[in-house]
Parts: sequence; structure tokens; C-alpha cells
Amino acid sequence: MNFRESFARIKRKHILHILRNTSPDKFERIGEKKLLKAMHRFNRISPAYNVLLKNIRVSAGNIRSIKDFQTKLPVLNKQNFFETFSYPELLGKNVNKVKLATSSSGFSGIFAYGFASEKALKSGKTGIDTTLDYWFDISNRKTFLINCAPMGVHIETSLPLAETSVRSDMALSLIRKISPEFDQTIIVGDPHFLKKLIEEGAQQKVNWKGLGISLITGQDWLPETLRTYMARLLDIDPETDEHRGIFATMGMTELGLNVFHESKYTVRLRRTLLKDSNLRRRLISSDMKACPTIFHYYPFKTYIESIHADDRHELLFSILDKKSLLPLMRYSTGDAGEIIRHRDLLKILDEDYPQLIPDLKLPLGIMCGRLKNEFTIHNERIYLEDIKEGLYSNFEVA
Repeated sequence: MNFRESFARIKRKHILHILRNTSPDKFERIGEKKLLKAMHRFNRISPAYNVLLKNIRVSAGNIRSIKDFQTKLPVLNKQNFFETFSYPELLGKNVNKVKLATSSSGFSGIFAYGFASEKALKSGKTGIDTTLDYWFDISNRKTFLINCAPMGVHIETSLPLAETSVRSDMALSLIRKISPEFDQTIIVGDPHFLKKLIEEGAQQKVNWKGLGISLITGQDWLPETLRTYMARLLDIDPETDEHRGIFATMGMTELGLNVFHESKYTVRLRRTLLKDSNLRRRLISSDMKACPTIFHYYPFKTYIESIHADDRHELLFSILDKKSLLPLMRYSTGDAGEIIRHRDLLKILDEDYPQLIPDLKLPLGIMCGRLKNEFTIHNERIYLEDIKEGLYSNFEVA
């Protein structure tokens, strides 16, 4: 291990130590302090954000508190932001800093865009590697990572990396050829592709149980029943395995990768809530039959609000990083969800469920799916997430 690798390893361990031992209230105070500075910075830099405030007759100088921020500033979305303004208007003085541009899938009919500077890309590697170390102990285990996310989704990491996009044949060939030379292999992809990959591998006699395989899913809802199904094929215990697992992460083109991520604690908590309706009622207000996904998030990187919208709670995101190029303040991604502060979680879990208390002193984001992913039959609200959960509830059907 050379000096650079040793330094990176020490840095990751230091970050994790801070996340485990710092007061959660301090993390929130740091985020709130950054929030107002970020808003004023973007108002100076971005012509688009300046116009948005003028259109509703709000002066940035009058935004002096968190209450001002939450009550006076506009909610941004794809329509009034990306579809309305040009590239130079969005970025303003940051336009010459762009090193990487990415586009969303356009599934909703409107594209969103992400722009990253060279500094942001370099710092992103530290964040991703720290999460991988937290999940899989990559500092001490020789690790190979295969990125099966669709073309254009690049993962900044120091690990040996293969990027196959959605080519299961390429991924399986690499797994056969290279994975046996490593302590573990991590595969990244959307949950439905990963299911397909594992099933095809099983048909081709890939020794899934002997290769130390773990999965990271994104881009779509991960039903807990699907996690159980894939874990069984890979010989993983989602609740007890120390350095193997199937973890969901959530990011978006415009917000960046890994805004939210699971841990073994949030997985245990989610699986417990499926069996313990009393605890679920104390933690989550959603009437979904499937349990929402439970994520950690970093309040000093992303300020998140949960506002009431059409009988559900809608999440708004504000990006705090000085290296962020887009003025994403109170940005709606169309996701339903809630937030639980760490201190509130402790009050509920401390006495009867101490084994479920996360080691990271971070708030939780409760993701309940897309706001539009529901319909009504005979006056009963049906969520697409409930249907997905049901589809994988029987192993043979799955």
C-alpha cells in the first residue's frame, strides 16, 4: 500500500469516527448555517435563481432565518427550473467550471441535468469510498467493483473498477474471470437488472455463494421482499452479515450520487417495521402496506424538508456544498417521504429496541416512493410500491 492509499484509508476511518461520535444536533446546526450562505451565494451567481426570486417579489436580503427560507422561497422543479432557463442562465458564473454534464432519463417527459466541477468529482471519490468502507470494509478486504448502472452513471472510486452498463453477459464474464482473485466483489445496478444478473448467473453455474458478492442498488424502489429473494440466492443474511449485504442508495442526476444510503441498521429497522406494526405507527405516518425505504442522509451536505402535499409528505432538497454548481434550493424531485431526526429516533428506540439504533449520528430519510405512483380503486389508495413488494413475496413467483 503506497502513501496515497494509506492516507485515503486513514481519512475514511477519521470521517467514520466523526459520524459515529459527533452530536447529531451539531450536524444539523452546521447544515442550517450553510443553508442561508448557500442561498445567498447562488443568488449572486445564478441569473436563473435571481429571476425566480424577482418573479415572486422576494428579496434575498430578507431571507435571514430558517423560517424565512422555508416560508418565503419558491419550490423548484424540473418545469420551472430546467425547462425554463438556458444553460448559462442556470449556472451563471459557474458555467466555466463544468467538467462533467449528465442528463436524467427523461422518463417523466422532462429532462433534468447535473453539472460537476473537477473539484467536486475529486471530493466525490472520498465520499463514495467512505460509504463503501463503512459497508464492506474495503480498507482491509481486496475489493473489485462492477458498475452495471446504465451508461453515463460513473462511479468515482479508488477501487479496481469495471463499467459494463446493462450488459449482463459482460458482467458475468468479469465475475468468472476476475472475482476469484479478490476477497469480495461489489456489483452496482438497478434492482431489476441485478435480479436478472443473479438468475442468469445461477443458470450458467456461477458460484454465487463462494465469491463474496455484495450488491448496491439504485434508480428504483427496492422492495424488502426482493432483497430477501436476492440475498437467498447469494447466501447473504441481510440483518447479520458484517461485511456483505444488499444496500440501496439514492441519488439523482441533478443532486448527485449517494444523497441517501442504507446501513445494516436501517435494513434491520425496515425489516422489523414489516413485522412490528406498533413500532411502525410510532415512526412512520405513511399508509403504504409495503414499508418505506429508510435511509441515512448528511444534514451538513443536504438540507431536506418534508412538506404536506395532497395527503402525503413531499421532500424538498437544498444542496449546501460550495462546489455545487446548480442553485438547487428547495428542489422537488417528486418523491414522497418524511424525515426523522436522530434524537427523535433515540426517544422511540432507546428503551425497547436498542439493537436498532444506528451507529451513525445522522437523521433518517423515509422514502415512500414517487408522489405520482398511486391510484384509487373502490375508494382505496393503491401504491405501486405495494404491488412491487407483493410480486416478490413468494420465492417461486419471484
